[in-house]
Amino acid sequence: MQARNQHDGGPWELYFSCPPQMKELCAVTVCVTQQASVCRQLPQILKCRELIFTEPDILATPALGFMSRVHIIMQKSLYRTGRLQTRFEKMGLEFIRRIFIIILIGG
Repeated sequence: MQARNQHDGGPWELYFSCPPQMKELCAVTVCVTQQASVCRQLPQILKCRELIFTEPDILATPALGFMSRVHIIMQKSLYRTGRLQTRFEKMGLEFIRRIFIIILIGG
């Protein structure tokens, strides 16, 4: 699988070897707050790693072009539980926006 985000805020591209039900996925962007920053250079890398290793049901990647943002992809059912939102608060991550996933079928 490969995820890519363009610097200009363009669309994400995801490639799966065995595609999931795209209708069941959602994405969010969170921001590392100043008080949560342990490392001044790239705090989002530390938070992204923490999320990846403690939440096995998500994909997370630092946002290119932003020093403190992380993009997270998960199943909608996990998002609806509210468990991750609580975890974000405890980790010092601020919810910025939910991103809608659009299914494109090309030929």
